[in-house]
Amino acid sequence: MINANIINRIDEMLNPIAVKELRQAVQGKFVVGILLLFLTVAVGAIGMAAMAYDEQLSNLDSGRYAFLFFMGILMGTCLLFIPVYASSRIAMERSDSNTDLLFATTLKPGAIIRGKFISAMILCILIYSACMPFMVLTYLLRGIDLPSIFFLLGVGILTVMAGLQASIFLGCLPISKLFKGLLGLAGFSGLFSLVFMVMGISETILRQGIPSLLGFWNFWGPILGIVGLVFMGMGFLHVLSATIITPPSANRALPVRIYMTSAWLVCTIVAVVWGAYSRRSFASNQFLVMMWAILFVGLFSLAFLAGISEREKLGPRVARKVPKRLIFRIPAFLFYSGAGGGVIWAILMMALTIGVSYYYLYTMRKSYGGGNRDLEQCLQFLLPFSLYIIGYGLLALLLRRLMLGKFIKSTMTWAMAFILIVIGSVVPPLIAFFSKIKMDDRTGHEWFMGNPFGELAYDRQWKDFLTVSAVFASLLFIISVPWLFKQMRQFKPDKDINPVKKPQP
Repeated sequence: MINANIINRIDEMLNPIAVKELRQAVQGKFVVGILLLFLTVAVGAIGMAAMAYDEQLSNLDSGRYAFLFFMGILMGTCLLFIPVYASSRIAMERSDSNTDLLFATTLKPGAIIRGKFISAMILCILIYSACMPFMVLTYLLRGIDLPSIFFLLGVGILTVMAGLQASIFLGCLPISKLFKGLLGLAGFSGLFSLVFMVMGISETILRQGIPSLLGFWNFWGPILGIVGLVFMGMGFLHVLSATIITPPSANRALPVRIYMTSAWLVCTIVAVVWGAYSRRSFASNQFLVMMWAILFVGLFSLAFLAGISEREKLGPRVARKVPKRLIFRIPAFLFYSGAGGGVIWAILMMALTIGVSYYYLYTMRKSYGGGNRDLEQCLQFLLPFSLYIIGYGLLALLLRRLMLGKFIKSTMTWAMAFILIVIGSVVPPLIAFFSKIKMDDRTGHEWFMGNPFGELAYDRQWKDFLTVSAVFASLLFIISVPWLFKQMRQFKPDKDINPVKKPQP
């Protein structure tokens, strides 16, 4: 018999949110109804295939068609019903009119998100376990092989995990009911497109087959890279979801910035090492670095807009955790919640990303003596783009602090930056258009100097865009230096901010 202490330890290790969600799901009729309907359809389909066994033997694609039929039902169930079910539940618990375990628990926010994810994945695995026997039986027909079956089942479960985590993230967003409805429609459309994507991949793989590719690194290398990126994206959405449901007074930025910095470091090592030591040509290796640069410049640009929207004064919960020693306080300033640290951290990470990309370009050209210009053209766009984002963001921050602080909250500074970007991108071309000024691919680029994406249309004048964006960002940064130093001086432990006065004798 199993020791009672072991059972108690296992019981303590279980996530209480997952237990709660699974208990409610099993007691309800939604999940049980889907499972019974699924089993009925699967048994009926495999029964019809068995009755027509002799006719199916003459069809070389019978196994593939039967597998795709079950795959469509499985992906439709696991990618449409379960994520919507999990997202709607957490969205209702986030509503103002409902007080659930989400608001009355001592669990950490990360444990709550993990519990929601685990409970939904267990339901998906339950449906998978009901469907896999029927899908494997399609091997008895013709036109399909076991490695392709299990590989596609793995692709399906990976897609379900990613879609589920994304749905939970959307359910955590603190927005109004109208925007929740619009965002829900957009999310459902995205899940629907994932179903078609998985079905297209399944048909292609079943048509070509993969057994002959299993022994080559050229097959497993990209597959492992894609799996790693999917799990990294899921981890990022998990951290963001936990941050959203964390109380605003807590140090919400710390886990997000640590995760993004760690992900940047890991991806940098993988991309640079792979590109430097791969046997492929420079033109093929640079694609990986180019995708890495686009991804992280985009992410850090969003992080910069989030940084300018953070609070400027430390809350008591954050101030209590500020390190007392200066050597630890400097890196803590970059990673803790606060507008000043968020601005400097995002700018440093964007600069490091572009700097590493240029170093890789210089090193590889020195080794190969030339090559494709795709990476160079990509960096010619990313550098002014990041400078434009920095300039517009600091301009929005300056306007809010000096003029609009009474009307606009600090949390909406990103919206001001977005409005400024739209004005700078749209108004000058409209003026040129109504003034009947000639604009083509060679002339008129000065009217698009306020557009962060203007260099894409006038790549030959990229130096002009770089000059304008550098002057714009540098000027706003210099103006913001006193504010940044003020933020640094205010970043002190709690006792230094609110010193306790000793009673007079």
